Amino acid sequence: MDPDGFVRARPHTWTVTVVPALSDGVIVLNGYTNSDIAAHLAGEDEGTARHFGSWPQASTEATVRDAFARWSHDWKTGGP
Repeated sequence: MDPDGFVRARPHTWTVTVVPALSDGVIVLNGYTNSDIAAHLAGEDEGTARHFGSWPQASTEATVRDAFARWSHDWKTGGP
């Protein structure tokens, strides 16, 4: 595990070990986890792919996992 709470899984891939959570005391928003990958892929359509910049290619399990890890890292470090 590196100092930011990530485990290096393979070249250019991070496994998320720290997931941010936000709450107003009623609703909790938390970060994606690897268990969300299948639902993310199933829900991806052209509009989503265009929004996140992958169009015309479709996301894969690996690209979604990497995106989740980047987003989690951005939350932890104050993001880009």
